Amino acid sequence: MASYGRGNHIFVHNQNQKLRPVNVMDVALALEVMLKAESTMGHCYELYGPDELTYSQVEEIVYDLLLERRSRLRLPKQAALMLASFQEKLPWSMTSRDQVLRMFIDDQPTASAKTFADLYIEPARLEDTALPTVRSYRSGIYYELAPTETAEFRKSKPAKEYHTVW
Repeated sequence: MASYGRGNHIFVHNQNQKLRPVNVMDVALALEVMLKAESTMGHCYELYGPDELTYSQVEEIVYDLLLERRSRLRLPKQAALMLASFQEKLPWSMTSRDQVLRMFIDDQPTASAKTFADLYIEPARLEDTALPTVRSYRSGIYYELAPTETAEFRKSKPAKEYHTVW
């Protein structure tokens, strides 16, 4: 996700990149178990979340918790690469060509790799752990409101989408 102004983002690949978001506290717990258990020595673990979501689904979860919508600019791959190569030259680089290329790569877990289940840890879902993180980015008016209280308080507006034709 690249930025083209305060709160606005550039997306490629129609936000169809598949992710498996995981909570950092679950990863920290897994690392602690790996450090203490001798049976984990010499093994490689893939620590990913329980749900496979697209970037668009993650964005919807975050915007529902933020209680606001932001505009999006959808660009073709070549245009996004050109914009990223320009932004890399700026002292406050917002995105890189590598980030744009990675938006086309899906997370695919290895079938034979060890996971949280081998460490007897059940990772938390994104919907259950996102609010404490996202709350600090909310407007001050809605800071203390829980997501269920805000459904009646404020109706969400549809996000603006800009399409480009090359």
